[in-house]
Formats: sequence, C-alpha cells, structure tokens
Amino acid sequence: MIDYASPEGVKLYKTNISKLPVEITAAPEDLVLTLEEIRARVETANWMAIVTIPVGVDAAGATITKNLITKHGMITMEQVRAHALTYVDTETRNAQNAVQMYTCLTESFTKEAKIKIRPDIQLSRVGPNDTPSGPLLLKLFITKSTTDTRSTMAYVRRNLSTLDIAMKKMGNNVEKFNDYVKLQMNDLSARGSYIDDAYIVTNLFLAYLSVDDKTFHAYVTKQQDDYNDNVRDFNVQSLMDLALNKYKTLVEAEKWEAPTADTQIVALTARLASLENKKGSTSKKKEPQGDPKKKKRKPADEASKCQNDKKWAWKLKAPKGKDPKTKKVGPLDVAHRNALRKV
Repeated sequence: MIDYASPEGVKLYKTNISKLPVEITAAPEDLVLTLEEIRARVETANWMAIVTIPVGVDAAGATITKNLITKHGMITMEQVRAHALTYVDTETRNAQNAVQMYTCLTESFTKEAKIKIRPDIQLSRVGPNDTPSGPLLLKLFITKSTTDTRSTMAYVRRNLSTLDIAMKKMGNNVEKFNDYVKLQMNDLSARGSYIDDAYIVTNLFLAYLSVDDKTFHAYVTKQQDDYNDNVRDFNVQSLMDLALNKYKTLVEAEKWEAPTADTQIVALTARLASLENKKGSTSKKKEPQGDPKKKKRKPADEASKCQNDKKWAWKLKAPKGKDPKTKKVGPLDVAHRNALRKV
C-alpha cells in the first residue's frame, strides 16, 4: 500500500490522479487516442492488476484473463465488477489504485463525456459502501462511446471493406482517415477478431488512390506497383505512416490539391462563358412597353394638319423683307399652338 501520510506517498498520489495529457471526449473517433493515453497512465501508475480481468478458466483449470484496455469488447461489465469485488474496501494497493484511476478519469473527462455517462454513473461504484472503481468507470465510458456508432462485428468489417468511401466522406483528409482506420481495427482487436493485413492494405491503396491530388496519387501508385511486384512490403501501419508523411509534406508546402493545368483551363473556360452570358444579357434592348399598335404622333403630323387646313396655311410661311413679323388673328386652339411650336 501507499502511505498517503508520507511526502513520497502524497507526491505519488497527486501524480497518479492528475489529468491525462489529452481530454477524454465522448466522440467515438477519439477512443483510440484516449485508450492509448489511459494505457500509458496504467503502466506508469502500476494499475495493471486492476485492468487485467479474469474471464474464465481453461481446460487445465488456469484462469483466463484479458486486458480491459485492449480487449474491452470481450469483457462484460459483470466480469469487471466481479474482479473489483475481490479487492474493494480492503487495505491493499489494488483498492487504492482503483480509486486513483477513478479520480484520474473523472478529472480528464470533458463536460460532454460527463453528461453522457451521468445517467448510469452508479454502475461505476461497487461494494457495500458504493466505492468508486476506475475499471468500472472505464468500461462504462467505453460502452457509452461505442454503442451509438456500431452494434456488430459485421458493421466494422464492412467499414474496412469500403475505405475509399470513407476517404471521400472525410474530404480527402489523410490524417483524419488514418485515425478512422485505427478505430475500426481497434474495434476488431477489442472483440477478439482479426482481418488479414493484406486485405486491409489492398483497401488502403484503393482509398489513397481515390484522392484527387495528382502528386499524391502518383506517389501512391508507385508504392502500389512496388508492393505488387514484391519490391517492397507493407503492413497496415507502415502504409498509413507513409501516406500520412506524404500528405503532411504536401499540406505544409501548400501544394495539397493544388489546381493542375487541366483544371485551370476548365475553370477559365467556365469563367469566360459566364462573363459572355452576363455581357449578352445586359446588352439586350428593352422592348417598348404599352400597346405596340399605337404610334405616337410626330410633330410633322401636326404641321401637315396645319398645311392641309387653308385657314392656317399662312402660319407655315415665313415673312419676307419688311413684312410684319406678327399678325393678330382669333385665338389658337391648343393643338395648333403646340404643333407650331414644334415646327
């Protein structure tokens, strides 16, 4: 047991219960990273005994155990609880470690993760005193994080057989895609299942070759040719690392999915067509509104009216020489006055 009254014990306790380097979220895609961080803390804090869960006995009567972090899909909540009952409320290091682990996890949970497990938080306590148990809390969290996104092994296998579709859904983000693949493989491993590496490598090549970036596509094609010709061998991890390094190099150089000459020509052609259409639409003359059959009377029409009327024909002749410039007659009607003004 750790002597919590000693300076060394206090220091060890504070170190073990401190927050993990990453927050524990409720997002399923973060589960792989979360379990890796928890596993690191389990090893440094010496919690391995409480996450090694007995699940049965073999033919020789020896106890069969599984690791809660790596094989959580093969371990039930009842098995974790049965193991916790063997040391809870005892004066043992395991009892101390279980409480330490519980505190560490709760300190590392995000608000969303706490909300997700809150309805069933009582399941993480054990014994007559409802003592908090780190392994039970971890199992509860994993169950809550995975139930919403998958229900069967067949679903995980189908995901690994359609990786090219997953790549498109993730917007050709190779880093995010690799995390997705790791999550699917972790699901298989946690449930004691396995898919041949060569099968997943083949599907990885299909996914990477579905990316639109020409430079990345050519690079992966070269690796695939070497693989098919037995020049170079790949497993799942080595191929993902290779693709990720190339992806990051292109992104950092701002060359990822850079437009090619063909795509630029297509874009310029579309832009030119758009400008021409816009120019054509603005140059069209507007049609005259109103009844096209009705024509406006021109000033010359009014003058012709005066010319045909002998009474007013003199108005169209300018005075000559010393002829008077004015002449008094009867009042003009409005139409004639306007006509003369226009003439």
